[in-house]
Amino acid sequence: MVLLTAMLALAGCGSFGGSKPKLDIVVNPNVFPTNYRKQIADLLTLQLTNPVEFRNALISQPVVKPVAEGTDPHYVVCLQYPNRTEHSIKVVVFLEGAPTQYVDATPQQCSDAAYGPFPELAAMSPRK
Repeated sequence: MVLLTAMLALAGCGSFGGSKPKLDIVVNPNVFPTNYRKQIADLLTLQLTNPVEFRNALISQPVVKPVAEGTDPHYVVCLQYPNRTEHSIKVVVFLEGAPTQYVDATPQQCSDAAYGPFPELAAMSPRK
């Protein structure tokens, strides 16, 4: 019993007096995604199954926009998959420089996007 009491007392000493204060970690959710093209290509090899989408996909550059109404803006990248029947437009949302969501784009997110070729994706093939 004495040994247990001594151990508890010593364990408590580490949390009093000379202990260092905890540092608050500051996270910047809007770090520019410098490697966004490769990150998105890697992500899409898991999401897409139609090889045509890989050859014809178009991509925009990252821009900071609201993800949903009333939310903080984040970097987003618009993707367009033209095919014979329709144009599918998706958006990849980035948080801390990494892709976190791949969802259907709203008109506000991609209406002014400047699309260009996406050869990084065209060089890959679906993994499914």
